[in-house]
Amino acid sequence: MTPKSIMKMQQTIHISTPARNGLYDITRQVEAIVAESSVKTGMVNVYVQGATAGIMI
Repeated sequence: MTPKSIMKMQQTIHISTPARNGLYDITRQVEAIVAESSVKTGMVNVYVQGATAGIMI
């Protein structure tokens, strides 16, 4: 794979979390970002900031 064939795209999803505990489903937001990108194959990397935050799949 040549460097020209690698496409980098970054989007940010902001979520207000009024409760200290909670699960927030971001599936639809991620799907929308991928659909808008016109990318046919690839990988999505999801990062969450915070020492006590986590991602569940």
